[in-house]
Amino acid sequence: MKFFSIDSPLYRFMQRLTDVLLLNILWLLFSLPIVTIGCSTAAAFSVAMKFVDESEGHIWNDFITAFKANWKQGLPLGLISIVAFIAVYLDFTIANQVENSLPFLIVGFLTAFFLLFSLLYVFPLIVRYENTIPNSLKNSFRLGMKHIGRTFLLIIIVALELLLIFWNEITLFVGALIGPACIIYTISGTAMHIFQRDGKGPRCGIKSRKASRARRAVKIHPDIRQLADIGMCFFIGSRFIGGKKSIVAETKLLSPANPQRDLAAGRHPHQKKLSCSCS
Repeated sequence: MKFFSIDSPLYRFMQRLTDVLLLNILWLLFSLPIVTIGCSTAAAFSVAMKFVDESEGHIWNDFITAFKANWKQGLPLGLISIVAFIAVYLDFTIANQVENSLPFLIVGFLTAFFLLFSLLYVFPLIVRYENTIPNSLKNSFRLGMKHIGRTFLLIIIVALELLLIFWNEITLFVGALIGPACIIYTISGTAMHIFQRDGKGPRCGIKSRKASRARRAVKIHPDIRQLADIGMCFFIGSRFIGGKKSIVAETKLLSPANPQRDLAAGRHPHQKKLSCSCS
């Protein structure tokens, strides 16, 4: 039957669900030392971006290759992220314990805003482009400001995913299995859409790429289709105990031009050498 063929939406969705589960397990295992969480996150973003543009190969090999290729930038970025989030948490904690909490709240919200925008796209940037960490952080912030509407929508979607993960005990269990990978997949889809649309944003010294003339195979907007994929991952996982299943279609985006050459170099197929500096 065509419904159960390898080209059916059900088969493709279950295959993607398995890929997300495996990616999440790899991310958890390689994040156990805590200090390597940045390296494992960079590797997970590299694999997830290949999910988005349908260029993935063997997940284990791709993850290990990306982990080795991006550890020099992933390691300090992970430590910076941990320290920054702890600082924001302490700032709001102090604000709850003092009488005049307004200055601490203002500083906390401003810090959280700059932190979120500077880190939201930084991992997709470092796995796709070679650049310094300060320049990557600047480019991430500028991308967020240039596409502020899409960025706020992405933040809302990620917040809804976190809410769904912590909704009850069943969704918490499912979230432990696929939650981080789903969030990484969500951010990767938005980042890839922005990269393919107009390059790296203002004043970063990179020319925008011309839009591809290839005809796209999907009629639904990629963000909507990808959000449906992620939502159905949680739904199927949480309802699996009851024996219920659903069907969802996948997102299909453009394939890379020369993936073999880039994979041989240990980079994402779209990764470029970036020699510019952001002013």
